[in-house]
Amino acid sequence: MLSHKISRFITALLLVSLVVSCKKDKIDNDSFPEELKNLKLITTISDNEYNIELYNRDGKLETGLNEIYLQIRNKRSNILAVYANVEVSTSKIINGKTIGSPVSSFIRRPDIVTVNQGLIIFQESGIWGIEIKYTADGISHQALSQVVVDESPLRHVNSITTADSTTFVAALVSPIKEVKEGINDITVALYKTDQTQTNFIVANQYKILVNPRITSELYSSTGNVNLSQNSNGLYTGKLNLDKKGFWDINLQLTDNSNHVIAGNETDSTQLRSSWYFEISL
Repeated sequence: MLSHKISRFITALLLVSLVVSCKKDKIDNDSFPEELKNLKLITTISDNEYNIELYNRDGKLETGLNEIYLQIRNKRSNILAVYANVEVSTSKIINGKTIGSPVSSFIRRPDIVTVNQGLIIFQESGIWGIEIKYTADGISHQALSQVVVDESPLRHVNSITTADSTTFVAALVSPIKEVKEGINDITVALYKTDQTQTNFIVANQYKILVNPRITSELYSSTGNVNLSQNSNGLYTGKLNLDKKGFWDINLQLTDNSNHVIAGNETDSTQLRSSWYFEISL
């Protein structure tokens, strides 16, 4: 399943890191494994010597978790760079303040030396700045551009700032397309700002309390399992989506002393937590 592949890939990334002059519709190489052959071009970012081609399965960026594949192509020779080292960062100005987004390491695939693979979690739609630092043929380069991020039809990412000014960003990894009636495994990637308050790091040693609710019916399910962090850095638990409907996945964040530091309980007056995802079943 796609979600299992993404989860395994995120695991590898977390362990590692704890317009177009030559436009192509699909990623370049017929010998690639099946999972990469149908990738679509998102955009191309250029500097003086290279085109940096960004691909994913949908050919666009959305709020939430974006799995991205990257190739670096020499403008003159049209040859792809091999064994490139890549570092990606993002920025956006909101209410006069510059923010970033969680970005994983962009690691080289061991099976394909022309492809780097990574994740960007966009918590807001709109225009984002993107900076790519990379080495090609032993020389360091830097490319700057802007990308458009669409609003996802459902809320699969949420950010919240705690009393000590730390911002937490949670992104739903699964279930998304494979959601089913009954018990579902839930996987979440959780990041927080570091001391700079602009860069994000993996948030370790927290717990995420979960309360799935069909808010329009004031209905909550039972038999859910709160999320705890696995050795791979992701947070996993169980959701009981025991009837069809539009579910709010209400979240609360607790520290290692079990104190709630983000989100809130729901009741007849507080219908939804301030920190939640959406799932339609």
